[in-house]
Amino acid sequence: MSNPQEPPPFSSVPPPPNFPSGPPPPFTAGPPPVGPSGSISVSLQGFIQNAISVISRPAAASFDAVQGAAEWQTLLLAVGAVAVIEGIVSMIVGFIGGHPATAIFGLIFGIIFALAGFFIGAGILYLLAKIFGGTGDFLHHSYVLALVSVPLGVVDAILGVIPILGLLVSLAVGVYAIYLAILAMSSVHRLTTGKAAAVVLIPVGIAVVLSICVAVLAAAALVATHR
Repeated sequence: MSNPQEPPPFSSVPPPPNFPSGPPPPFTAGPPPVGPSGSISVSLQGFIQNAISVISRPAAASFDAVQGAAEWQTLLLAVGAVAVIEGIVSMIVGFIGGHPATAIFGLIFGIIFALAGFFIGAGILYLLAKIFGGTGDFLHHSYVLALVSVPLGVVDAILGVIPILGLLVSLAVGVYAIYLAILAMSSVHRLTTGKAAAVVLIPVGIAVVLSICVAVLAAAALVATHR
């Protein structure tokens, strides 16, 4: 007769559950993907898809969802592509007007002005966003702006050559771009809608006032020369 105080035989003890002792090990990411997943074409396709997403579904949440794809290579390629398109359109307008030299200069300066204009504009909005307490960095800030300005800039450049329709399209595109830029600033810099609107509308208002002043001065000079 066995002693009840003795432990049961080793063979009758059930095996311990196969659980890890302590917290699980930290996740270790594998090597980055190589091959087509990192190609330029795939990067541009992703940019186009993100641009369609924010333009077709205008909301701060739409911009929140695409910021993880921000990278300098894609940004520069996209902005460079629209700059080339705008330069080509300027060249075509020059050839149509019968000024080949103007067409060549239009191509060169169209590309330069488009590239410089984007980053100067992005820099002005970035400084204003920081003044209003924005928290985003310049890469993500520029990326979300490019998602708006690149596709709408292509539409504006192509349809803008049509005399009356082009003007109406430019106005509509400009108003919608301002609205999307406000949403983008609210998303990337975590600003209220009012502050984001101030960031975008302050330079727009200054540009409008300057344009009116230039138009008035040009009209006055024209009238003076015809007296």
